[in-house]
Amino acid sequence: ALIEEKSAKGDGSKSENNRSKDEENGANSGDVMKKCQLLADKRQKYFFLAAAKIQALAEDPIFASTPSITEAAPTDINSGASKKCPPNLIRRASLPIMGGRSQGIPGGFMPMKIDFKSALLNDLKSFKWDENRKPRKTPFKKSQSTVGPRLFDRSRSVKELVTEFDALHEEKERERRASMIYKDRTMDSSEVKVSVSATQEDVEAIISNAITTLALISKGLKSIPKKVLGLKMLEQLHMEDNDIVFIPEDISKLHNLKDLALNNNNIITLPHTVGKFRELQSLSLAKNRIVEIPGEIGDMKTLENLLLQTNILATLPKEIGRLTSLKILNLSENSLVVLPDEVGCLESLERLSLQKNKLHTLPKTIGKLRHLTYLSVERNKLSEIPVEVGMLESLEILNLAKNELSTLPEEIKKLSGLEELYLHSNLLKIIPPGIAKLNGLNVLSLYENSLGDIIFDFSSMCSLESLQLQNNRITSVSSSLGELEALKHLNLSWNRLGELPIGVPKLENLQKLQLVGNGLIDLPDMSSLKALEKLRLEYNRIREYPTGINHIKEVELTGNHILEKVAPNGAEENKQTENQEQLRDSEKQEND
Repeated sequence: ALIEEKSAKGDGSKSENNRSKDEENGANSGDVMKKCQLLADKRQKYFFLAAAKIQALAEDPIFASTPSITEAAPTDINSGASKKCPPNLIRRASLPIMGGRSQGIPGGFMPMKIDFKSALLNDLKSFKWDENRKPRKTPFKKSQSTVGPRLFDRSRSVKELVTEFDALHEEKERERRASMIYKDRTMDSSEVKVSVSATQEDVEAIISNAITTLALISKGLKSIPKKVLGLKMLEQLHMEDNDIVFIPEDISKLHNLKDLALNNNNIITLPHTVGKFRELQSLSLAKNRIVEIPGEIGDMKTLENLLLQTNILATLPKEIGRLTSLKILNLSENSLVVLPDEVGCLESLERLSLQKNKLHTLPKTIGKLRHLTYLSVERNKLSEIPVEVGMLESLEILNLAKNELSTLPEEIKKLSGLEELYLHSNLLKIIPPGIAKLNGLNVLSLYENSLGDIIFDFSSMCSLESLQLQNNRITSVSSSLGELEALKHLNLSWNRLGELPIGVPKLENLQKLQLVGNGLIDLPDMSSLKALEKLRLEYNRIREYPTGINHIKEVELTGNHILEKVAPNGAEENKQTENQEQLRDSEKQEND
């Protein structure tokens, strides 16, 4: 089958007369091996492949265990002579079929036993080269096997040819794998099918049109290899954790590229051809040394994710506002001082990360980001927030922590979809009143501010589950605290409380209560807090063990004045030496 297929493909330009003549010669011979010899004059490598295939077939353990197979051959009822075997049998066996006379069975087929293994081996042993065959005058083409002239030595047996071919083929395969940068790419047979006679150029051409995903992570590469730029069908390229310094302009020739990740390299700038990517959806360049972004980046109309965190960016080009498909923009840990007003044109933006920069203000156009669900400007130098923030109707998470804010605009109350608000480590002296209207808020973080007496009205915050008020100057808390029906975690540690806030015993769903480092002396009965699992009272002035806490799984009383009192529920097991207690307390304080 291989011989016939290759012959038909190679001699496609022949005339019908010449083709029929060749077929007639092959048919009259009745010997497939002789037909191989005829074809070898013009297609020497195909004969060799056929011989190798037959040799492998003869040595197959399946044939060793199945020495004979019953088939049928058509008979001539007039002469009784056996006709040619069915062509499908010849194609299947790749050898001449040796049968006998028909025994006069009228008009039918004669059962015939064929010993495949013996027939194959006999044909191989009896085959001889035609000594009168003229040698090939024209050299082999580049696309043909380069080992052909060496292997077609008339004095050598087929077995020797097969052995040498296998050795040469394995050597070429090792060279190919060592030279190709995509050697780590794993492909199954459904992705790439390569002929055994293909050259390295053929293999590279096939693979360049087959690979869609390539990962070269932590390979110590200092540049993007040229062979990678030739993978025309590449859709995902990940080259994180290398030493790449620059991106070649030719990378834009990867027209099908959708995901490019070059995190943790030494890249300083981007090529101006970056705007020629027409299919790119995700560009990740985090942890590099990029100092500027070219304006051509605005031409990437399909870009959805742009990750530029941990670089040295001081400004952004105005063209960034043309990325109308952008959904995620991460600019954290840079040196940005100001954002261009064009940021407000990112109409599809959903997540904006700006933490750890040097921003003093936000542009008013930020209010146009109607699809924004996440905004983080933590660890900047913001002293005020524009009122336009109240227009972010889709916002769910707002992180304003570790800035220099002393107040928030009243418009903050318009963020009806807000679920998490982080305001810790600022300069707030009171809780901004607008927060009271955020009845969908789940998390409110206000620790490390300058809050004093809290007269804030919590009554409408029916969804609040976590309230962080530690490290302030709080001396009292409004009784409306007890109306937080959904509250599960309350932290009032390291304040100036002299007694437990009145509303705390009413928090029926409270699971964790932290009151470390206050001036508490006595505690009321805690039996009403049936859901409470953890109670921290370290470093207060408590002298008597609190009542109503037998149901609490974990109680911490380190650093109080309880003397020779045995605590219920095995709490005495938590006592340690003074040094150990102080060490544990300092560690927990640091974690908080």
